[in-house]
Amino acid sequence: MSEIQFKGRLLKKTREIPRICRAEFAENIDGYLDRISSENIAFIITDEGKPSLVVCPACWFSYCFDEEFGSTIICATKYALGCDSVMPGTICNYIRKNLPVIDMNTIKELIGIIVEGISSSPQQKVWEVMLKELQERKDYIETVIGGK
Repeated sequence: MSEIQFKGRLLKKTREIPRICRAEFAENIDGYLDRISSENIAFIITDEGKPSLVVCPACWFSYCFDEEFGSTIICATKYALGCDSVMPGTICNYIRKNLPVIDMNTIKELIGIIVEGISSSPQQKVWEVMLKELQERKDYIETVIGGK
């Protein structure tokens, strides 16, 4: 089989991906980037004939989540706020790992939930750190990215 399944997409095996030398890629970068986007293909960039790196569409590595992603994080946070176990740390680490793709409404909701429940949480320190990180992300989106 010449293709493999990756996150629901069929990808070619690396030996079948077109190879180009770094100098050629640099000289015609706009054309290659247009092809990568429009044709949904990858190129292996070579140095002295040896593979060096792969350039592919960003969507090949996009996060896999559905419309309930934010709701799931909110529910997990509500549950973990009352736990005195590894659960708060686990949920906070999951939020931290996915923070770049969590939408502003979910961030605002998480901040509200944590503010409301932190005083009765058995692991206040964990939630104080998470609250600070969420607030920083919210501020960043509002000031740098211009999100609402």
